Order: sequence, then structure tokens, then C-alpha cells
Amino acid sequence: MTGNKITERFKSFQFHIDRNIISYGICVAIASILWFLNALNKDYTTKISYPVKYTDFPQGKFLVSDPPQTISLEVKANGFTLLAYRLRTSFRPIVIDINSYSKHSLDKPDVFKYSLNLNDTKEKIGSQLHSGIKLLSIYPGKVDFTFSPAVSKKIAVFPVVHYTLKQQYILTNGIQCTPDSILVTGPAQIMDTLKYIYTEPWDAGEIKKTRTQTLTLSPGHGIQFENTEINIELEPERYTEVSRTIPIQVLNLPDSLKIRLFPGTVEITYEVGLSKYEVAKNSDFVFTVDYKNVHDESYLSVRHAHSPLYIKGLRYTPQKVEFILEKNNSHNSPLMLKIGLTGGIGSGKTTIAKAFCDLGYPVYIADTEASRLMKRSPEIRNGLIALFGVNIYRPDHSLDKQQLASLIFNDSTLLKEVNRIVHPAVMQDFSDWCSQQQAPFVFFESAILFEAGLGSYFDSVICVTADLSTRIERVMKRDQVSAEKVNERIRNQAEDDEKSKQADFIIDTTDGKGWRNQITTFIDSLICK
Repeated sequence: MTGNKITERFKSFQFHIDRNIISYGICVAIASILWFLNALNKDYTTKISYPVKYTDFPQGKFLVSDPPQTISLEVKANGFTLLAYRLRTSFRPIVIDINSYSKHSLDKPDVFKYSLNLNDTKEKIGSQLHSGIKLLSIYPGKVDFTFSPAVSKKIAVFPVVHYTLKQQYILTNGIQCTPDSILVTGPAQIMDTLKYIYTEPWDAGEIKKTRTQTLTLSPGHGIQFENTEINIELEPERYTEVSRTIPIQVLNLPDSLKIRLFPGTVEITYEVGLSKYEVAKNSDFVFTVDYKNVHDESYLSVRHAHSPLYIKGLRYTPQKVEFILEKNNSHNSPLMLKIGLTGGIGSGKTTIAKAFCDLGYPVYIADTEASRLMKRSPEIRNGLIALFGVNIYRPDHSLDKQQLASLIFNDSTLLKEVNRIVHPAVMQDFSDWCSQQQAPFVFFESAILFEAGLGSYFDSVICVTADLSTRIERVMKRDQVSAEKVNERIRNQAEDDEKSKQADFIIDTTDGKGWRNQITTFIDSLICK
């Protein structure tokens, strides 16, 4: 048998096999279709999940409950009907007219709840199905509806605007909206907490000049309002940075107490457009501490309570202040006036302090008493050791003042930390000292009274001054040092001009004589108060 004949016989055999397979497949397909058609011709009971749409709500009321969004129907129908109906209506919801089903009982002003038995409404729900489908039961069998009275009020519009500003520019008037509020209606529990209606977002990019845009409002869930168009305006202008000193207000202080804050002011900085630079006043800024918090810590947190809306980037310091509480005896005993006495090195404040003392008025020398407290006070000792280590005290438990001075001489941060530890203890000691005095007024002498933020503690502050050459000459003679050394020490203290601006009374000791008359004038002014 030749090779060609073998090949031809193999192909003929393969053709007969393929034809038999195809014939078999066709027979199986026809049988399957006939079986499927026969199966569809029978009646079936099954469950079908349907979406639900609730309509016809009562006027003046809002639905606040969450009824099911789908219901399960147990139905009986011919297979052909079920298949066709599922294909045609798989996304068509069943409509439930609440007011109609409740026979308008919810229209009554005092009715806000209703329970609908769905199995009692089988006829109405079944009418929305194919005529060949028989509705057997519904799950859940009952749906509860809770409504709330409609409340209407004006709600502020919140513009959702993303933008950047050109360097050194600010939106002085913020993002301007017209209208800035709209009338909104909704259930009471939503309206009570609703603060804003938001606009659709607008990406405005970098703002270099005035820009305007009309925005629509974002839909609100469970509330209604007119689709009002909101006109947005962004108006940039150059800004400048401003610094101010603002007194701290005390809230909830009992009449029987007085409180002294250290410091009693905050230093603020902020940015403001040039057109508003002259508008802002100190009274526009409010910073507070609350007496109710005095038992929580040894300090009080300063809270920013109010500032103008047209400023930006407000920063303030300190965030916390130390405090001293005193009994307020002003209602049943004469008021003792506390007078601060300050001045730079060589100004003559020690001479003035001695003069007041010679006149019979008690003088508290803060530097001397601070040295005593730094040696004896456990609070100060522990605070300084925590800051500098145990070697800041000598073996005899005395403070190494020379080492302390060298550490803080050119480090303002460390100096502030030392003052934070020492000054509250000094002021508490001064308060205790005052309670033992009988004079109508007492004096507190300190070279750094204003630098320590103690100015607000006193009823009045005296600043002792002298011209620069007189001060240098006095210190050179007293301490046997060069003029260069004196000048260096003077430069490390606040300028006399700055102290004088904050003081209530100035005593000039330059001529060495006239200050006596100035002391008399000051005392007379206190007696006349």
C-alpha cells in the first residue's frame, strides 16, 4: 500500500468521526432546549428582591427614619412569565405612596409616625407586577415611618474654593459670597445642627488680581432649598505684618479673689491688608484665661477668643501663663497699693528705693529675695537642676551665680526658662510679704520688671532714669570697671525709652538732687487717689 493511499484512508476516517460528533452535539442541544422549554412551561414559587421608591410624603413634614430600600416578594408564576418579567423589569422599583396608603392620616398636624403592613397592601403592590404573577407574601411584613416637622431658617453659604496667592498678597475681605446665606427647610434635628450649605468646588488657581465666579450649591441630604446661584469674588491686596501687646482677660473669677498673671499680656503678630492697617485696634483682640481651670495645672492656658475677620496668620505668645491668687479685701479693709520700681543699671533706682524706705514705705528688693529663694526654695532648686544639672549648685547648696550668669548671658531662650522658674516663686513670696505689711502702699524694686512681664501686676510703675553718660560714670565708679564693660552691660538691658513708655511715672536722677521733689510729687498723687 502506497503512502498516498494510507493518507487518503486516514482523512476519510477522520471526516466520519467529526461528522458523528457534530450530529451528536446537535441532538444534545435540541434535547436541552426541549427540556428547558418544557421546564419553563411549569409554575414556580420563588422570591424576588425589588427596589422600592417612596412617594407622596405629607406636606410640611420630613421623613427622618430609614425604611428599607428593597423588599422581598414571594411569587408564583409560569417559568416563561418569570423569565420574561425579570428580563424586562429587573430595575423597575415598586412605588409606595405613603400618604395614599395611610389614607392621609399623616396630614394631621399631630401625627408623625405610621406603620404600614405591607401584606395588607398586596393587592396594590401586586397590581404593579405582571398579570401572570401571583403575589403570595411580602418581607418585611411591616415598615415604620417617622416624620419630623419642617423647620425653615437662613443658613450661611460656605464657598469651597481652592486657590493660592501671589507672594506678599492677602485676601483682606476673605472669600466674598453673594448671597451669603439662603433659606433652607428640613427636619428639626438636622436644622438644629446645620451650620453651612456648601458650594460646588472651584479651583481658582493663583490669584493675582480680582477674580469672580458663579457657583451652584451642593445638594443636601434630607433638606430642601432653592438652587440659588452664588457669586464669588476674590480680591487680593498687599499685606504687612503687625505686632501688638494685648492684655489677658480673666473669666469666671469670684469677687472674693484677685488673680495675678505672669505675664499679664500676650505678644501678637498678624498679617493685614494695607487698606485695613489703620482699622484694627487693641480692643478688637480678646485673649482670655479661665479661673475654672486653676486647679488643673500650675499654669493657665491662654485662649484666643476674638480677632477681626480681615486679619490672617495670627500668632501669639505665651500660650500659657503662671498665676497667683490673692484674697480680695477691698470690700472690708483699705486697699494696699503695690508700686513697681524699675530702671536700668546706673539709673539710681537703688537710691530711690532707699529714699522710699527712709520715708517709712516698705520696699521689696526682688534681686535680693530671688537669691534667697534660689537657695531655699525646693521648687526653684529642682527646676534649675532639671534645666542645668546638679552642678549649678555648689556643695554647700548655694547657687553658683557666676556659672548661671555665664550660661544665660547670651542665650535668651535659657534666660526665659530661668525667669519662668524663678519669677512665679518671687511674686508669691512678694504677695506673702505684702500680707505682713501695714503701710498704705508698698514698693517692688526690680531691674527687669517689664522684661519679666510683671507690669500688669502693679497698681502703678515708676521708671528711674538718668542720661547715658551719668549712668556710665556711676557704674564705673561703683564697680571699678571700664566704660566699655559698662556699655556692654547696658546693651544687654532694655532701653530706658522703652521702659519709660510703659511706666506710669518717671523719676530722673541725672542732676542728683531734683529726684527728691519728684518722689514727693509721686507720693502726693498716690494719697490723692
